[in-house]
This record gives sequence, C-alpha cells and structure tokens, in this order.
Amino acid sequence: MPIPSNPGDLSAIAFRVAAVLESYQLQIERLVADWRNRPLYRSVTAQLDEVGSLLGAFPQLAVDMVEVVVCHAKLLNLLQSHPTAGDAVRQLQSRQCEAVACMRRKTLRMLSAPA
Repeated sequence: MPIPSNPGDLSAIAFRVAAVLESYQLQIERLVADWRNRPLYRSVTAQLDEVGSLLGAFPQLAVDMVEVVVCHAKLLNLLQSHPTAGDAVRQLQSRQCEAVACMRRKTLRMLSAPA
C-alpha cells in the first residue's frame, strides 16, 4: 500500500485501523469461548490481516503489530492444543487484550495529533 501524503487520508486509515482492532478484539473474545468456530476463526484472521495491510501508513506501529500477532498465534495455538487450560488461556487472552488496547490507543492518539 502506498503511503498517503494527505493528512486526511492518514486520519481515515488510522480510524479504520482503530475500528478493525476494536472489532477484532470483540471477535477474539468470542473465539476463545467457541474456538472451534471456523467461520469466526476466518473472520478474526481476516481482520488481523487487514490491520497488517493498513499499517504500511504507520511504520511506528510495527512493533505493536508484532506483539499482537505473537499473542494471537500463542493464544490460538494454546486453544487448539490445550483448550481446557483455563488459567493459561486467561493469561494469554489478557496479554493479547492489552496488546490490542495499547495499539488501538496509539492509533487513536495519531488521530488527535496535529498534522
């Protein structure tokens, strides 16, 4: 994705990233409760892919994205290999939730930053 030079375009992309992250977080919570739901799994994965594709405009969020992806992968791996590991799942879900929230806060701060 080419990096837009228009501040309005960057704001629109930042808003979209924040919105997709919010939806992703809600869906990942549903997926933890129903981890065998393949359509939900595909939807969650598509949202994560969309965020990744939008971040070309915001290289400063690359480290945050890596943290979200690592948490995502670890959480899904644990759910598939040990779905009854309640405490471990809750800990990873909490870490994943915080990583998403941190990235979303940074994205929203970019919306309010002067151009």
